[in-house]
Amino acid sequence: MDGNFNLSNWLVAAVSESKKSGATSDIHIDEITAVEKNNSSQNIEVSMFIFKYVVELLSNIDVEGVGVFLSIELKPDSVFGNAPKNIEEVVLQYDALTMPEIIVYKPFRPELPNKLQFYRCPLLFFDVKQEDKFSVFYKEYRTLDEVAEGEDFHRELNIEYIPS
Repeated sequence: MDGNFNLSNWLVAAVSESKKSGATSDIHIDEITAVEKNNSSQNIEVSMFIFKYVVELLSNIDVEGVGVFLSIELKPDSVFGNAPKNIEEVVLQYDALTMPEIIVYKPFRPELPNKLQFYRCPLLFFDVKQEDKFSVFYKEYRTLDEVAEGEDFHRELNIEYIPS
């Protein structure tokens, strides 16, 4: 971890703010440690390592009513429902121009009124310990404006941890 950044302090503040106001906080992996864009497998591996560390830190914080997830953006695609079928496809489809991020939020059922097309499915090939507290999903979407402009779907992989 970067010696200039205290992930534990950030996490405590993010959880506190989320519980108090419902605000969402996020931090990109390159704000926590030195990683370079354009290195798909390393960025995914480092992101997973840091996310597991965040989950360990959560055991020392009162996180009732708060969730945290790791978001890994994949390359935009014009094909609807094009979920990766294995970890190799995740690495190949990783958008190397982006940086994975950890997001702390207050779980809710979002309304998606401005989304014309939305697709979400579990990725069962991911081996996540403590499976009852983790879920791994592929998500893609685009807005009405993006459909009208002929843009591709936004695509991401989310590894979500919701403490009991």
